[in-house]
Amino acid sequence: MKTEIFLQKEIDDKFLEEIEKNLDVKIYKDANSLNIESEDGYKLLKAKEIIDAYIFGFSEEECRKLFNDNFRFQIIEIKNFIRNRNNRNRLKELKGRVIGKEGKAKRNIEELTKSKIIIKRNAIGIISSEENYDLVRRAIELILEGRMHSTVYSFIVRELQKRKSLI
Repeated sequence: MKTEIFLQKEIDDKFLEEIEKNLDVKIYKDANSLNIESEDGYKLLKAKEIIDAYIFGFSEEECRKLFNDNFRFQIIEIKNFIRNRNNRNRLKELKGRVIGKEGKAKRNIEELTKSKIIIKRNAIGIISSEENYDLVRRAIELILEGRMHSTVYSFIVRELQKRKSLI
């Protein structure tokens, strides 16, 4: 099996070698793309996920978490929350809501869910544990839908407390 990734940013060869070694995949690099090959479809997708996260803007260190099967990378497209897709002001407003005043909203969600969030162009990238994958996604969606930040923080805390009570 193989897949191709178009490069939008340079990737260090040592990091690619680390991905090859840890996932038992073969990566071929040319001027503006990577080809990944593996007999194991899961390992192929895992390598693609790590490279996609790096291209999105996460550091090598943050991407290394994705070697662990308990971590995942996801992208939320902000434009999916804008009725008029040509409304640039709404895009800026929604990005600002997720970031919050002086970065507080983003930082609070990261700390509560133990995840890493990057906001870039018209998308939000997230690296989180499998356990918090849906929670961090839903929290960001609630903010994009217009919920108050305090409501979203309460939602996160309530969901985390429910989990503790189930243990």
